[in-house]
Amino acid sequence: MNEEIEDIYSTRLLVFIEDNPQSNKYHQMFFTPEEFKRISMAIGKDTGRKNGRLDIIEFQQSVETYALPDLQEIQYIT
Repeated sequence: MNEEIEDIYSTRLLVFIEDNPQSNKYHQMFFTPEEFKRISMAIGKDTGRKNGRLDIIEFQQSVETYALPDLQEIQYIT
């Protein structure tokens, strides 16, 4: 499986910010690959394993699930 296809099947971490309290209007935060890795490591636990070129990070998460609209991934030019 090529890397682009493999990335489609990886778990995504999405971060949103609500500018005005109780507005129920959110903006998605965008991160460079390095910022994304730092945030993932800050809130998760590195398992020391890899899935291809991706590090496997373990997160504590709720049992409840929340339906959100599907969002397009932003491609960064580095």
